[in-house]
Formats: sequence, structure tokens, C-alpha cells
Amino acid sequence: MRYEADYAMTEHLIFGVDGLNHDFVQKMIEKGQMRTFEKLQRRRETYYGELESFICEGYQTPHTGPNWTSLYTGLKPKEHGITSGGWNDGDSKFHALNTVWGAIGGTGKSLYLNGMPMTYKAKPINGKMISGFVSPTIKSMWDKCVYPDEFRRAGLPDDYIEYTSSYVAKIKTDGAKPSTDTESFWNEIKSSETSRLRIFNTTYDDEHVVAYGTTLVDKIGHVSGIGTEENFDERAYILLDEILSTLIDTCEPDRVTIISDHGFSEFSHDLNGYCLDSTGRELDTIFDFAPYMRELYDLPHDDSFFGPNEQDTDRITQEEEDDIKDQLKNMGYF
Repeated sequence: MRYEADYAMTEHLIFGVDGLNHDFVQKMIEKGQMRTFEKLQRRRETYYGELESFICEGYQTPHTGPNWTSLYTGLKPKEHGITSGGWNDGDSKFHALNTVWGAIGGTGKSLYLNGMPMTYKAKPINGKMISGFVSPTIKSMWDKCVYPDEFRRAGLPDDYIEYTSSYVAKIKTDGAKPSTDTESFWNEIKSSETSRLRIFNTTYDDEHVVAYGTTLVDKIGHVSGIGTEENFDERAYILLDEILSTLIDTCEPDRVTIISDHGFSEFSHDLNGYCLDSTGRELDTIFDFAPYMRELYDLPHDDSFFGPNEQDTDRITQEEEDDIKDQLKNMGYF
């Protein structure tokens, strides 16, 4: 199913990569193995560099939950509500937060959010969306991961949930941590990422703003490490470059922004992530992304514009919470 549109070509492609390491990208570029990233970096108007994340109190490394949520809102954990590492209650709170995505849709721009981390539960936006990690792997709850329902029923294959990184890490393999069978995990995650991208190409419909997320390199980092003697990290970064190349070919965007929530060294998260903006906007920390999007789309400059929506009191069920916690245990967080 394709939606009718009276506009052409994506204005803005946002590539959200969980755990993308700046130094490892440069290493791969030097080896001639990430040509899409290299071409973007070489454009005269492009800014690229490290994107600094933060560490929640009581933890030793940055965590996906609070960092992505801060990226979407520009707020600190105590302001947006994802604290203590971000996951302890198994709830991303996305459905109860005002973020840049809803604000951009409010300007009349159409969006396609595909697999961006910490976007469960799916909620009404001006366009369509598929929730990303961490979202439940329970097939009976798949309807909560997709908006609108018509898109889920007519636009996606019935087994799409099996291609998500959450499903791969919990159901198809024995987890996503150093004890995991690396070769088997690589084959499963590569297959799922390839399938997701193929389906994206059939469901993309010239939306103004496309945000496409992947946890590919973060998951490989947890399983085999980044910068270790195994070469699965290089395979993952090469595949990542191919995914970006396909997205650019499909969307033909006017501008491209690549962002990560944190970096990754050996088997652990680190503070130095990666950022690239093809218009030359310099982003130094994850807190800079929301203000950048706010300025780009002429959104209000009041910080209270983003964050918790007090009118939304919906909570995830115990079954959803338990499933999400199981995923995190499978990755070694608990």
C-alpha cells in the first residue's frame, strides 16, 4: 500500500544509529570500507564529529534509554522521566512524551519513523511509524508498535515483528551478550536488517521527514565487541554504510543527519558517539539535536514544549514490562 501525496522527495533523512563509534567510523573510512559516510564527510558544507552523551547517576556508562529520550526532547533525565539507566520500569514513556517528532508533524510535515530506539508505544503522528528497540516481542501486542492500524494491516507483512532487533535478540538467538554464538547472531541480525530495509523501500512514500533507526552496531558490540580481534564489527559497519546508501538512494533527501545516542568501545558503551549534518550545523552533545530541529522547523523555543504530557496517563501492562525486561536481561543489562 502506498499513500497518496502531493509533494515530492524527502526534505530530511535522519539516520539514528545506536552505539555508533566515531573513531571506528574513521578507521573504516581510512580502509575504504564506508564510502557513503566518506562521501558525506567530504562534502564541503558537512559537519561531522563526536557527539557526547551522558551517564546517569549510579551507572558507569551511558545507556540507550535516557540518551535517546534526551535526544528527542533536549531535556535531562530528571525532566523527561527516563532515569536510573533508563529501563528499570520497562517503559520508554514515548507514548506519554511530547517530542520533536510530534512537533514537526504539527507544522504539516509528514513523517515516517521506522525503528527509532525508545519509541514505544506507537502513537498518532502526521504520517506513519514503527516502534524501535525496546518494544515488546509478543506478537499479540504488535498492533501497539505500529501507527496507523491501516498501515500495519495493509502495508506490512504479517511476520514483520520477526525482523525487529528486539525479536532477534530475545527470540531468534540466545541473547545479545558476549556468551552469544556470534556467527549465528550475525546471520540473524543481518537478515533482519536487510528485510527491514527492503520493506521500508516498499512502504516509503515521499514523506517530508524520514527517521530510520538501527541498533545493528550496538548489538554486535554487545556480542563480539568493537575494535576487538573478531571482524564482526567491521562487517556490521560495512552493512551500516550499505543501509545508509540505500536510504539515500530511496529518499533522495535534501539534507542528511546521522546521530547516535552514545559510542561503543570493546564490549561497553562510551561517551563519544557520532554526529553528521550535511547542512553544516554543529552538534556537540545529544542535547543539541532537539534545539536544532526546533530551529529548523520554526518550533516554539520554550523548553516546556517538550517532555511529559500530563494528560497522557496510559501505562504499559505488566506483560509488556516483563517482556521488555527480559530483552534487557538477554543483553546483560540486569
